[in-house]
Amino acid sequence: ADFKEIHRRVLSFLQERNFQGAKELLQSTLDFLSNESMIGKDWSMEMDQLLQTFYSSAFGPPYRGSASKSRICIGMDLLHIQLASTTLARPFNEIPKPILLSALQALTGLNEITTISTWGGEKLDNADAAYRILQRLVTGVGIRNIKPGTSTRLYEKDFNMVLNAYSNCGRMDMAHRVIALQKRTSNAPVLSSVSFSILLKGYGKLADLYNVNMLLKQAEACEIQADVIMLNSLIDAYINCGEYQKALQIFDFMKNPDRNDSIAVDYPILFQPSRCPIPNKRTYNIILKGFANRGLFANAEEFAREMERKKFWDHVTTNTLVQAAVKALDFDAAETLLEKYTESNPSQQQQQQQGYHPNAEAYTSIMDALANRGDMPRALDLLKKMKERGVEPNEFTYTCLIGGLAKHKKIDQAKKMLKYMKSMGLRPRVVTYNAFMSGLAHREKFADDQSYNRHVDEAIMILKEMIQEGIRPNPSGVSVLIGAFGKCNHPRVTEALALVAKLE
Repeated sequence: ADFKEIHRRVLSFLQERNFQGAKELLQSTLDFLSNESMIGKDWSMEMDQLLQTFYSSAFGPPYRGSASKSRICIGMDLLHIQLASTTLARPFNEIPKPILLSALQALTGLNEITTISTWGGEKLDNADAAYRILQRLVTGVGIRNIKPGTSTRLYEKDFNMVLNAYSNCGRMDMAHRVIALQKRTSNAPVLSSVSFSILLKGYGKLADLYNVNMLLKQAEACEIQADVIMLNSLIDAYINCGEYQKALQIFDFMKNPDRNDSIAVDYPILFQPSRCPIPNKRTYNIILKGFANRGLFANAEEFAREMERKKFWDHVTTNTLVQAAVKALDFDAAETLLEKYTESNPSQQQQQQQGYHPNAEAYTSIMDALANRGDMPRALDLLKKMKERGVEPNEFTYTCLIGGLAKHKKIDQAKKMLKYMKSMGLRPRVVTYNAFMSGLAHREKFADDQSYNRHVDEAIMILKEMIQEGIRPNPSGVSVLIGAFGKCNHPRVTEALALVAKLE
């Protein structure tokens, strides 16, 4: 085994971002050493250096995109191979703590739940894989120079990374297991307002009002002093639960803590007037979101002017105010806002202080609403204005237009839009094809069944194109097609069963 040559080849693979090639080379080297009975401490040390070189690249940032998921998955596979190795001499069949922490950060840095590892024959998603690593860090099992049963020193952020991953995907049962693990770990940090902020965010996304209120009681029992981050999370959770008055009550308390407020009476430790944080820019944007959710554009506009006076107006304010106008069906006001606040190359100061932004999100929300209402000419005209102002449409912008065109029987235009999207270097996502198929399967306004059958046939062709592009159909898209088969005047049951069987 020429470790200099292997090291050179591993580095070459990593420079080419070929993590699978590097992994296969390292795995075959381990197999070779095992078969040749050449392994010893020196060989193990050499092998360990190669593995750590690999991990530093596999678990490094960024953590967005399919390429990142792939390399993190490959890194996790190699971690398991090293831990399960009977070839490497001790302690080199164990993992240094910094490597496990970098793996933890990579797994929790992914912005969506995905199958990331086959750990000992068991498939895990990235959140569960992160929890397994956290358990190892707590117990010391498989960690180099740590005696099993002796926990390593961990910080609050180490637990909160996993807690946040579970809260983001709504798996609150597992979030509470992380909390329980932290509580029973002797040298772990005590729960803080940050932990409760993360839990509030998770229950808020689920609109689970009961558990939001239960968390307040638990925080009071733990003698937590609420900071601005926790109060922002609480306000946001109440807004997501539709409890707008409670959200405003906390906001008013933050502005006037000396006022005798019932919230301070009910939770005297959590809400201490003498230590109450003042509202910040995020607090105001969350309250603005509450007005937008209800379509109260006049209230939102008045509140945004107060934000402008406080110099709190930013690109989030602009987007939220546009959403409020769209919700109120005031498209003229929404377009006026975009015309005023769009800047193709905003400076950092403009973005932070004046609300200027090159963000496509606000444009997309208007186009989506227009497309749903059947006003495709105006939606397409806004796309033209968007480009003229130097704002680049993204895949979601084209998705809403493709879906709208298909829904309103403009199939050829929808196909051209999909083709144009690809020509602009944007890869359609599963949601893009689902929008196209959903538009085609829309049964309303079809005078004859023959025309609808043709649309269903078009939807099947879109599914085939999607699969040829290497995009895996999801249950949502398949359900649309199954529903379409059932909406035909003579339900196409045989085809529906065949489709399900084929996809399974």
